[in-house]
Amino acid sequence: MGESLPITVVRTSPYDPDAQRMLWVYFDELVARYQGRPATEEEIRESLLEDPSDDLEAPTGLFLLGRLGSNPVGCIGLRFLTDRVGQVTRMFVMVSERRQGFGWRLLDELETVARNRGITRLELDTRDDLLEARRLYGRHGFEEVPAFNAGKYAEHWFVKNLEG
Repeated sequence: MGESLPITVVRTSPYDPDAQRMLWVYFDELVARYQGRPATEEEIRESLLEDPSDDLEAPTGLFLLGRLGSNPVGCIGLRFLTDRVGQVTRMFVMVSERRQGFGWRLLDELETVARNRGITRLELDTRDDLLEARRLYGRHGFEEVPAFNAGKYAEHWFVKNLEG
């Protein structure tokens, strides 16, 4: 019987080489799903430039990288907003590792960090075609609510209160 690799979630810079590779895969999938065809390198680069990760480092936010052994398999970001609100962003798990609890683990770690920072409410938005993400958020206690922003790709909005 083989040994299973350890699952870890670590805080890192979104500009760490492993984080950059993970964000590349994240944007590759987002663009491809939105366009209904494989993404080009130029489209992925444009997406990275259009939505930079500068605010996912202290003091405005954080970035978590999920690893299976030494291999990055997922990521999640948190922006610190006003009034003790955190905005969840960059939630992603590699296709090969989905449905194994990595997304749940990333959300758990993010909530722990958010609570430790005094954040009492998490918000996120997502697209209509990201059905598996919407299901995960619902199972993890997020409630779908009316729109609270006018994000370019926002079609569903979720909140989770961390108090209580």
